[in-house]
Amino acid sequence: MTAAARARVAVALVVAVGIVAAVAAIRLAGSDGDGVVADPVPDDTLSAAGTALPDGFAVAEGSSLVGPVVVEEVDGRGEPTSWWALLLVEGDPIDVWMAYARQVAERFPGERIDPSQAPGCLAGDTGDGELCALGADTVDGTREARAHARLVSVPGDVTGSYLLTLSAATETRAVEGYDIYEGGGDPWSGEDLPAPVEPRDRPGVGDPLAPATAAYDGDDERYVLLVGSELIAQYGAGSVTGGFDLLLRVAPGADVGAVARAYAEQANQIEGEPIPPPEVVEHDGTTFTTYHPPGGAGGYTGEVIAVDQPGDADDYIRYELYND
Repeated sequence: MTAAARARVAVALVVAVGIVAAVAAIRLAGSDGDGVVADPVPDDTLSAAGTALPDGFAVAEGSSLVGPVVVEEVDGRGEPTSWWALLLVEGDPIDVWMAYARQVAERFPGERIDPSQAPGCLAGDTGDGELCALGADTVDGTREARAHARLVSVPGDVTGSYLLTLSAATETRAVEGYDIYEGGGDPWSGEDLPAPVEPRDRPGVGDPLAPATAAYDGDDERYVLLVGSELIAQYGAGSVTGGFDLLLRVAPGADVGAVARAYAEQANQIEGEPIPPPEVVEHDGTTFTTYHPPGGAGGYTGEVIAVDQPGDADDYIRYELYND
């Protein structure tokens, strides 16, 4: 081998070593401190900015829709009258929050919301992971419209990211006209929001679903990940005294109805009490099946929604449990 060839090999080795070192550094920077890379929200669960949401809303720049929009009620034409969406915040959280506040303000001009002031953002962490909250409610004749947004980073979440929930509903009934502005806590001080909580490892089958927010001793043994599902994100801590709000994806080949029914049985607070027949809603080829397991004071109240999408699209489950 000539001297020139040896020199080229040496340069190539230095470059290769540098690349390996850089990759290792990147992996460690996104790890849990033990060299294990934190598992982010899976890319194949995300829909990009610009994706249309019901009622004229859209996924804002700096965020992505996680999973499907969950439709809870429809009108006589099959259009959503109550819906919910989970969003992953990838850009600056205050900028993203103001973008959604702007969409709420456009639809509720009577609320006089100033999106540039990051309305509803708190001066500090509330303890349950809620960082910003904004609600709007108005009535036109007998039509009441509502919207609500929350920016969170919940203790025990697996994403290591800010999450945002957006929901809206319309209802026709005999009501008197009024406007409500629902901010929360002290006005945003202009400082950075608390950093997202450190992610925990995603649970395997039989592992606790929400060990950081469940209300009672023994919950970690009862409320566990079931076969046929994976935990995508925890976006809430139930009530002020505990619980959880989770989005799960159903594994390929698993039956979303059977898995959702198993979670409803898991959430049942009254031994021997049957699960009531579910509510079923159809929209745009997707079937939403909602279970309300028996529960109440002295325990939990739960809701499990199975989202059965058409074709080869992934199915999902929204699982919420609130301590009473």
